[in-house]
Amino acid sequence: MKTKEELALHIGRQIIKYRKDNKWTQTQLGEKLGTTKSTVANYESGYRSPKHPTLVALANVFKVSIDNFYPTVETSISTQALTKNEQALLNNYNQLNETGKQKASDCVEDLTGNRKYLKNNAKERVELSQELA
Repeated sequence: MKTKEELALHIGRQIIKYRKDNKWTQTQLGEKLGTTKSTVANYESGYRSPKHPTLVALANVFKVSIDNFYPTVETSISTQALTKNEQALLNNYNQLNETGKQKASDCVEDLTGNRKYLKNNAKERVELSQELA
């Protein structure tokens, strides 16, 4: 469970990410939200946490789910343990709706069912599980 300060920082990082993805300045985002650059800066730094109506407005402006601003079980994993490619994959996955997540899971399951895509130790586990079945 994250503290209020950690949650504010996480939300701030998400706001920065989506703002930069859209190539907007803090001033431009503030205009879209009907607020000031300094308020956006406070949200992004974690100094202030946006209230629910502001999060809804942010989600609408960025065209993402409000859930994207909150940490998930996956994003609670230490990102130091993940490579940059794994972090990017996880971030992309977290942007999907439930149908997209299911399709991605199905694709990964299909790939792990094909030995040529598995690491050597994973191949050994598959062979062992087939022997035990």
